[in-house]
Amino acid sequence: MTKRECFSFPERDEQFNNALTEYIQNLLREKRAQFMSPENEMHFSHGIKWVETSSNSSDEESEMKAHKTEAMISLQDIREHNLAALSSFIIDIVKQMHQSMQTMVYKTLSESCDETGNSINAKDYETTADAFLASLKKIEFGVDREGKVSLPQFHLNPQAFAALKKDADAKGVDFQKEFDKVKQEKSEAAFEREKQRISRFKT
Repeated sequence: MTKRECFSFPERDEQFNNALTEYIQNLLREKRAQFMSPENEMHFSHGIKWVETSSNSSDEESEMKAHKTEAMISLQDIREHNLAALSSFIIDIVKQMHQSMQTMVYKTLSESCDETGNSINAKDYETTADAFLASLKKIEFGVDREGKVSLPQFHLNPQAFAALKKDADAKGVDFQKEFDKVKQEKSEAAFEREKQRISRFKT
């Protein structure tokens, strides 16, 4: 005896699921663009692993990391035709997936910096502004496809940002001059590396 399904519309179910999935993907893409440029994304059509070659010529195998979340729509909301429940369902999924992505990105960056020694301890500096300047000196700027210097991004929570601004303002002109000097030197070094990179290709 086959199980009866009332009001079953397989074709429309599939269309709805596909549209919902695409909508959530677009929302996540917009969220992700806030802390990671879409130009730095890579898409794989198959496989879950790859091999990375670092600047010290060592190879390291990496693999895809799964992000999972769970959200529900209550039977009561379905009975009452509560369409707002669908919006809450989508918002919940996007929020959880975005938080999972952020945690993974920051964890990966932290592990990479600790492994290479390219990190600082804010406790070793008198002020947050001094720590900020020290971290800037450890970063290599890049050059984008348009030939412009790609400045680094600093991600701070509201409290840390407020402390940094307060310390920087207190240090005044001297701190700003030192910051501009480091920025200029890093930019010139980035252009020089890009010039050397391009020179390796035949024209």
